[in-house]
Amino acid sequence: MAHAPLVTAEVRQTPAPPNAGAAKGGSRAPLPAPLKLKTCTLPTGLVVSCPTTRDEVMTVYQENFVDRQYCQHGVDLAAGDTVLDVGANSGMFALCAAEAVGAAGRVLALEPAPLAAAACADNAARHAAWLAARGGGAAAAARVETIQAAVGDGSAAQLTLVVYDAVSTLSTLAPDHAAAETALQSFVETQIRNGTPVGSRVQRALIRAGSAFARFPPTAPLVRAAARAAVRRVLASRREVEVAVVTVSGLLRERGVQSVGLLKIDVERAELDVLRGVSAEDWPRIEQVAAEVHEALLAPVVDLLKGPAGFGRVVAVPVDAALIGPGMHMVYATRRGGAA
Repeated sequence: MAHAPLVTAEVRQTPAPPNAGAAKGGSRAPLPAPLKLKTCTLPTGLVVSCPTTRDEVMTVYQENFVDRQYCQHGVDLAAGDTVLDVGANSGMFALCAAEAVGAAGRVLALEPAPLAAAACADNAARHAAWLAARGGGAAAAARVETIQAAVGDGSAAQLTLVVYDAVSTLSTLAPDHAAAETALQSFVETQIRNGTPVGSRVQRALIRAGSAFARFPPTAPLVRAAARAAVRRVLASRREVEVAVVTVSGLLRERGVQSVGLLKIDVERAELDVLRGVSAEDWPRIEQVAAEVHEALLAPVVDLLKGPAGFGRVVAVPVDAALIGPGMHMVYATRRGGAA
């Protein structure tokens, strides 16, 4: 399998194959060159690049630096660990992991979407410089290596990635337009009911207004219709790009990784393919897995982790629908702490 490109802060995009052709759905409009990124400031004071909106980055920051979404139920990071961040997006988990594992550790961040990969690489450089300026120096965190590639089961070296320019975290190799629309609709309606909006300033203002109108029966249907229209506008931002695909086992060989402290997965309905890309002889080298898993894939993911992967402890926890929509679970698997 072709060696995936290492992305630097300057960003080298993976070239599309010669027969990429026209898109089957959505558009295949080229990205502007050079890639342009917005910035925002995290609560820590670190200025980071955003592939879409500040609010999307802040939501992912909250999940990783505050809630520690991937380090729960016996899964944790130790100094010197190597971490594979599959579906790194703008790199918030990768930066958090880099601080946790320290200079003796290593973080490989894999992200196929060009703009998100650019943000991840830029944020890794910003994070290192920020730590150095604060006196942390090289000993404060591991170096984050950003690789612009998807991770799959080894059946293809190139695949079509569906990218949503309005919401970068929805990018997927396994698009399901109806499921995405249902999940987003439920997410928005939950925000309206609870009065806890996220998104752009305009989106937050609309949700707050909708929350008030939704409590008034005559206007409730109008609020739901407006929510549906907003969701469809988000989904209309989709386009397709051809991306390189690697496997976990291939990556271990190519990058000389002997052991993995944590395999983190967030790949929007392609999580089973990532796990199937680990060969039987490599599973003992992977000590922990933390994955966001869709409902339809939960049973086969858990079965694989308990069976071929050989994890003694596997925990599946439903995710609050108000956070990322219905039918989502976090799955944690570990061999540490006596869990064979």
